[in-house]
This record gives sequence, structure tokens and C-alpha cells, in this order.
Amino acid sequence: MKPLGEGVWRWRTNDVRMVGWFPDRKTFVIAAIDTKANCTPIRDNEMYQEAIAYRNELGLNDGRFEEGEEIDDIIAIH
Repeated sequence: MKPLGEGVWRWRTNDVRMVGWFPDRKTFVIAAIDTKANCTPIRDNEMYQEAIAYRNELGLNDGRFEEGEEIDDIIAIH
């Protein structure tokens, strides 16, 4: 997983790309998904924007999200 900014993260597998956010620790909400083959820089940006829009629309946790530079910052229990 890689942070993209504004609380949005990208999760990559060998053939799929998922973008979303963590409204709480250990809870990842997927807001956009596509195949690796379709993910050009333009599509990557679209998916990022979709995640922000969906997070604002959905309003989980009143729109709050977990922040961090490393995945361990997000999923670790403090």
C-alpha cells in the first residue's frame, strides 16, 4: 500500500489497482478499482479524485480519516 495524499491510499496486486481510505484503523474502504492494464497516469488521477469525492459523499466517521506515511502508522493499535 502506498499513501497518495489527503488520506487516500493505493493498494496494488499483480493485476488490480484499488484506491480508498481508512475511516478507522484496520478498515480500508475501496472507492475505485481497475485493472493494472487500464491504469494510466490519467486513470490513476481519476481514481484518486473518485476516492476523495466518495469519502466526502459517504461521510463515514463524519468524513475523518486516518493519516500516516507508512501502512504501519494506520493499522497499528496505539
